[in-house]
Amino acid sequence: MNFISFSVISRFDFFWLDVLKQLDLKSRISFAASCDMFENIYVRSSPLRLSRVVNLEEMIEFSLLETKLFVELSGSDIEIIRGGPHTPMFSHFEDFIRLMSIRLTKVNEIALEGFQLTQYKWFNAPETSFSNLTYVSLRRCQLNDENLVGWEFLTHLETLDLRYNDRLTGSCLMSLPTSLLSLYITGCRNLCPNQLIFLNRIPRLRELRASDLMPGGHWHIYRDLVLACPLLVMVEISICSLNRDEYRLGELRYLQSLVIKAHSTDTIRCKVSDWMLISLLDVPFLRNLMFSDAPSGFVSANALSIISRFRQLRVLKMPNQPYRPNDLLRLRNLTFLETLDLSNSPYITNEVVIELVIGIPNLSVLIVQGCPLLTNRVYLDAELASKKRSNGNMVKVQL
Repeated sequence: MNFISFSVISRFDFFWLDVLKQLDLKSRISFAASCDMFENIYVRSSPLRLSRVVNLEEMIEFSLLETKLFVELSGSDIEIIRGGPHTPMFSHFEDFIRLMSIRLTKVNEIALEGFQLTQYKWFNAPETSFSNLTYVSLRRCQLNDENLVGWEFLTHLETLDLRYNDRLTGSCLMSLPTSLLSLYITGCRNLCPNQLIFLNRIPRLRELRASDLMPGGHWHIYRDLVLACPLLVMVEISICSLNRDEYRLGELRYLQSLVIKAHSTDTIRCKVSDWMLISLLDVPFLRNLMFSDAPSGFVSANALSIISRFRQLRVLKMPNQPYRPNDLLRLRNLTFLETLDLSNSPYITNEVVIELVIGIPNLSVLIVQGCPLLTNRVYLDAELASKKRSNGNMVKVQL
C-alpha cells in the first residue's frame, strides 16, 4: 500500500482495496503506475473527462483497468451513452455496462446502433441503475422478442426506438413499459401488423412509427390500432396493394401528423386510397400530411383534388408526383399551408410557382428541388410574387 498515492486511493471505494489485496508487490507497483498515468492523462486532456455524453467508440482502445477507472472517475456524471457499429471493437463493453448499472448514475438515455446486443446480459433487471431511463434507441441491434421481456420495470421510459430489428415478430409489444409516449418499429419486417393490438397496454402512447412491417395481415389492422391507441397524435405507416382498412385512421380524433409511405416490397402498384383520404377530412387537428419517399403515381391527381380540401393543413409533402399545372393550382385552396414540398415534379414551371406563391397566403417554404422545367429566375419570380401578397411575407424557394 505504500506504493500507491493517497490521492489515487482516496478517489476509489473499497472495491479497489479488495483488488489490491489480491496482487503481489510487483503487481501493486504496476497497478499504481497505471492508475497515476491514466488519471494524469485523463485529468489533463481526455475529452471524456466529466462528459455528460459518452460515445463508446471513443473508448475502443481502453483496457479493462482504464474502463474501470473511467467509470470511477466519471460514471456519476454520465447522462447519455451512445455507440455505433464500431462499438463491438470495445472489448470491455459488457464490463462498462455492468459497472455503470451497479452504481448511482444519472443515465437517462442510451442510443446504440448496428451491433449485436443479444450476446450481452443487458439492462433488463429491476435492480439496475438504468431503471430511470427515459430514452432508449437500439437500431439494427439484431434484437428478438425475448430480449425485451421484463422491460416493464422501466417505468420512466418515454421513447423507445427499435427500428430495423428484423428478428422482432411482435410478441415483445406485450412486454413494453406502460409509460411509453413514442414507439418506433419501422423496418421490423418480420413484425406482423396484427400484433399492434397489443399496444392497448400502453394507454399514453402518442407517437407510432410503424412503416415497412411484414406485408399482409388481417383486414382489421387499423381498426385494432385505433381501438388500442385512440390518443395517437403522430402516425407513420406504409401501405401496399393488399387491401386493408386504412380508412379507419380517420377515427383518430387527436391525429396531428400523418406520414404515409409505399411499402418497400410493393412500390409499383400501390396507391394512396381515395377512401382513406376522404375519411381523414373529418380529423379536426390534422396539420401535417407527408408522403415520404413516394414513388411516381403514389398520390394520384384525383387524390390531390381530395387533399386540396384539407384546409387546416400546415405542412404538405408530395415529392416525385407527375402533376399537371392545372392539378397543382388546386393547392391554392390550402390557405393555412406554410410548407409545401413538390420536389422532383416533372411539369412544374416558374409560372406555377408564381401562382402558388400568390395564391397560398401563408406559404413560407416551397421545396421544388429536382424540377427540370424550373430556371434560376424562379428565385426572382418568387420574390416579386411575394410582394404581391396581402401580408407581404417572403416565400423561401428551395431549388
